[in-house]
Amino acid sequence: MNKSTTILLLVIEILLIFVFANLSSLFHTMQERETRSYIEVAESVADVIMKSAAPETDPLETQNSFFSNIQRVQAAGREAVYDAESGTLQLLRPQADGSAVLFVRHARTPVLETLQRVSRLFSLLIIMTAFFLLITVFYLVYRFRADRGKEQNAPIDPISNYLSRLESSETSLRSTLEEQQQAVSRQQELNRGIIRHINAAILLLNGQGKVAVFNPRAEQLFERSAASALHHPVETVLSCVPEIAAFVREVKVPESSAVVVTRDRDFRVDISSVSEGGRLLVIKEVTRERRRAEIQRRHAGFAMLGEMAAYLTHEMRNSLGVVYGYTRSLKADKERVERINHEITYLTGMMDNFLNFARPLSPGERTPVNLTEILAAECEAAGLELAAPEKGVEVRGDAGLVRSLCSNLARNAAEAGADRMELVIDGTDPLELRLHDNGRGIPEDQRDKIWLPFFTTKEEGTGMGLALVRKIMNALDGDIRLEDSLEKGTEFRLTFFS
Repeated sequence: MNKSTTILLLVIEILLIFVFANLSSLFHTMQERETRSYIEVAESVADVIMKSAAPETDPLETQNSFFSNIQRVQAAGREAVYDAESGTLQLLRPQADGSAVLFVRHARTPVLETLQRVSRLFSLLIIMTAFFLLITVFYLVYRFRADRGKEQNAPIDPISNYLSRLESSETSLRSTLEEQQQAVSRQQELNRGIIRHINAAILLLNGQGKVAVFNPRAEQLFERSAASALHHPVETVLSCVPEIAAFVREVKVPESSAVVVTRDRDFRVDISSVSEGGRLLVIKEVTRERRRAEIQRRHAGFAMLGEMAAYLTHEMRNSLGVVYGYTRSLKADKERVERINHEITYLTGMMDNFLNFARPLSPGERTPVNLTEILAAECEAAGLELAAPEKGVEVRGDAGLVRSLCSNLARNAAEAGADRMELVIDGTDPLELRLHDNGRGIPEDQRDKIWLPFFTTKEEGTGMGLALVRKIMNALDGDIRLEDSLEKGTEFRLTFFS
């Protein structure tokens, strides 16, 4: 049952109670009037009996059919009592001697009985309707509490709907705003995570050129804490690598990328403009990648050089063979013939050496090799004393190539007048070793030529030692460089990438 029907029922029940109450009151009034009329008739009959009796006659002896009983009682006054339930009427009339006569009539009039029944019926209807009214009120209260948020009546429906739509829109907007805020928070956290863990230095410069972001990789790369870098000019922060600072200062375009080469390291620097005149610097050390790329280029060059050397050697050998054949048939000027033959032999040996150098190396299986033990054995064979870490240095590579590498380095140091070599571990990722001897050293004007084939300062040298050393290092996926040393002698830095 809906609320409207319930309210209508409630109104009907109230109206019924009002009608029943009025009808009950009406019939009660009619009953009172009928009772008074009945009593008045009885009193008239009693008065007639009292008056019709002679003075010497007792009213009790008067014959009548109206009263069912007449008796003398000790009482005073006039009184009329009617019991509606039993239908008994008692009339009291005083006498001169101080006693009284009681008139009793046992009779029910049809009118009074009808009025009593109707009055009782309406009273019962009032009670029942009131009971149902209470039930209806409780049910309506329950419905109002259950439907508190719903529309209550037609006149306020548009306003209620409008307010409901506004509330729904507000809830939707709040939900959307919270989702966007959560998405922004997740994106910011993701960006912070990327900046923290990316394998590149991230520097954010504000419009004044001061550092606003300095990630952990930048701290490692430039050996500077974020606290000492933030809010300082980029030239101060990058003072350890002035080449990068100079590149950043010279760049005026919105975006630029370049590889900046320092004395011992290579960096790729990417610069992008950001809002409010700031700039984002992404700096990554590419020393290892560039060296490995250089090794690959050398391998390709050696392969091409090997093919060219094989072709030229074949052709020159044929020509020299013909010349050598003709010189053997010459008999005049024996000394000149021997000299020609000597030069032919020298050229043939040089071409063989060059062909062996240019032929690509084919490393065998890469296995763990104790470089310290092999270098100690080669130094002992060359008459050198070796100072090395107690814990042996292990590399992965072809044992034969490692032995050839150590042999050439030890022999080259001994030929340069050294009697002692020192091996020092300078890094583990990648493995970097410093090898220093106390020989004569290499003059400054020859430092760029020592890796060239056939370059030598020795009268009996072939000039292939250090060129072969670099070739072996490249074959072992490594690199070798000549380092500046404050001490007497020569120092090489060996880097093993594998």
